[in-house]
Amino acid sequence: MKKILAFTILSLTILSCKKDKPEPNPVPANSYTHVKSVGSYWVYDWYDVDSTGNETLIPQWKDSIRIVGDTVINGEVFQHYKGKNWNSPVDYYTRDSSGYVISPDGKISYSYFGVPMFLASSSDGYIRLETFIGEKQIINTAFGTKEANTVCMESSMVDGTPMTNCGDLSYRFYTYYVSGLGKTGTETAYISQLQSLCSKKRSKLSAYYIAP
Repeated sequence: MKKILAFTILSLTILSCKKDKPEPNPVPANSYTHVKSVGSYWVYDWYDVDSTGNETLIPQWKDSIRIVGDTVINGEVFQHYKGKNWNSPVDYYTRDSSGYVISPDGKISYSYFGVPMFLASSSDGYIRLETFIGEKQIINTAFGTKEANTVCMESSMVDGTPMTNCGDLSYRFYTYYVSGLGKTGTETAYISQLQSLCSKKRSKLSAYYIAP
């Protein structure tokens, strides 16, 4: 199969919770900063990552996302994003709901709590995907070491056979979000490359601007 894993369409709009609205835990004032200023933008470079972790830049893949405005949906103010994600055009809306970043239909993209939380499970009869909020991680970025909130999507074969030729029964892909900065990187894979070569693709934040 040549197609890229289904979850790569847009992580911000496919992660769902069983409840229509999140039930947030109390968040101390000023404990996190969700970027929502119009004009803010992010630029990402993409890399091929082999089975040993070596990265090779993909020159023809470069993503950019910009907050182009605000809009009111169902009585709530959402930020409007446009640009390119997974090397494909995107146009979407999110807002901060007491520490949960959600889409207009109430689906969660990530949270600032760093508390593991199940989000969704799906299967095409061949591959099973399970999505959850993971614990906070310390990551290295082009802009220094950061504490990141994570969203993880774990893939596995429905029939229980290894997901890759390297013997992995399951394989995880992470997306990282940093308070006051936004998304700093994400991972995905073409199914054929993942299974045969144990390789994936990774984006990294290479430039950004946070508007005042």
